[in-house]
Amino acid sequence: MNRRITLWGGKEFSFPLLFLFRGALALISLCLLFVVVSGCGGSDSNATAVPLDTPLRIGIIPTRGVLPLAVAETMGYYEHEGLSVELVSFQSTAEKDAAFQSGAIDGMFSDLVATTLLSAHGEGLKVVAMVAGGASNEGRVAIVAAPNSSIARAEDLRGHDLALSRNTILDFATDELLSEVGLDEGVTRIPVGKVHLRLHMLLESKVSAAMLPEPLITYAQTQGARVILDDQKDGRCFLVLAFRQGVINHRTEAVERFLIAYNRAVDDINCSPQQHRDALITVARVPRGIHEVVRVTRYAHWRVPTRKQVDRVTEWLQRRALVSDNIGYRGLIDDRFVHNEDMRCIKIWKNEQLARVR
Repeated sequence: MNRRITLWGGKEFSFPLLFLFRGALALISLCLLFVVVSGCGGSDSNATAVPLDTPLRIGIIPTRGVLPLAVAETMGYYEHEGLSVELVSFQSTAEKDAAFQSGAIDGMFSDLVATTLLSAHGEGLKVVAMVAGGASNEGRVAIVAAPNSSIARAEDLRGHDLALSRNTILDFATDELLSEVGLDEGVTRIPVGKVHLRLHMLLESKVSAAMLPEPLITYAQTQGARVILDDQKDGRCFLVLAFRQGVINHRTEAVERFLIAYNRAVDDINCSPQQHRDALITVARVPRGIHEVVRVTRYAHWRVPTRKQVDRVTEWLQRRALVSDNIGYRGLIDDRFVHNEDMRCIKIWKNEQLARVR
């Protein structure tokens, strides 16, 4: 059956009715497909728009380095930035890293060795800030000799044993300190993962020396131990804040505001360090017998690691055969937040300082 159609200009055209029907049906189907695809695209867009106050879960371990994170929570700085931050505490770095790998946390307090290892094994993470390392007076780690040992100088370490945690940032710092004094070889490394066990073994003279952080260094000194080498002039423990790549991409503003809150907490601590002493004892889980020697030292505003610092860590890991390829600076570091650290941040700090002066 044909249908005659009058075209513009008065001409008629004979058109099969069935073909006309099929064409109309195809056009309707195409329109419906467009609507469905558009609707799906809109859903994806909405799914990635994570509300600012969606909980941001940050993994921490009991160490002095996490004090600014805890102070920011206590002082309400996260809330002031419109954030809901959950500090999730773990007993060890291994537990924290496992939680990160399982997706239980969004970001974490960590170090350059641990984050480089995770990145090399395919975990999608980036370091967004370095909070300690590369400068003087930002905490301290030290090789400490046992009270009754014959070790008085660095060269005396040759032929003795040294307790430390293997393949960690403390191990990296140990190698750098020993290398500087020509002791790349000649010191027997004894792996002791738990820091308080290392302290106990040192004070009981079960090892000749141990690598310790503060406040265990100061406590060991009160018990007759001696500091042989430390990194006080040039911090070797590169402590960092790292997030999942997906969190950085889809929650960029939340990460930026988190870092602003961190810096405000650092200002509070540095202005009145001893007011935060009890908080340090709590978050670092300092043993009761060491409380009296705990002192709150200077904390640094966050920045990002330099290429040289990243290369030092990567090359050390390669020498240990712990990573095979060089991840590269951009493969590990996301420095977008350094460039975003604008006048809003500076105004906050200035207002805080003015308020304290008044």
